[in-house]
Parts: sequence; structure tokens; C-alpha cells
Amino acid sequence: MQVKQATAKNWTIGVNRFLYGGVWILALIMAFALNDWGTAIANAGIALAFDPFQPDQPWKERPWYQKAWLIVHLGLVAAGFGWMLAQAM
Repeated sequence: MQVKQATAKNWTIGVNRFLYGGVWILALIMAFALNDWGTAIANAGIALAFDPFQPDQPWKERPWYQKAWLIVHLGLVAAGFGWMLAQAM
């Protein structure tokens, strides 16, 4: 019984990492190849929905580098949205 749960968790983490990376690659393509920065920033924000680490792990139990990665990611997305708003004014 425990083996099935561990396998399901590993499978979920693998899928999340694949989707996280895929959405980031899509964001980079939108930004640099198509020069569509608004869509690129939105895709980078959507990537946060796919936690590349262990999604079921509580925030307080995560290692510092995982917290730092996710906070920097969120900060880049927030800065991008701020930049887009500044460009619109």
C-alpha cells in the first residue's frame, strides 16, 4: 500500500516539473521569439500553479532554497506585471 502512494507522489512531482518547465519555455518563446511580453508574463505566473517541488508539503516544512525559488519567481512575475502597467500608462 505504501509503495503505491510513493509512486503516485513521484509521478505527480514529475508531471508538475514537466508542466512547470513547459510553461516557462512557452513564456520565454512568447517573450523573445514573438515579442509578446504580456502573454509571457502571464504564462510565467501560470507556471506557479505547477509547484515543481512537493505540492503537498506545507510551506513551513520546505527547505529554504525551495522557498527562495518560489518567492523569486513570484517577485519576477509581480515586477513584470508592474512593468506592463507602467508601459500602459
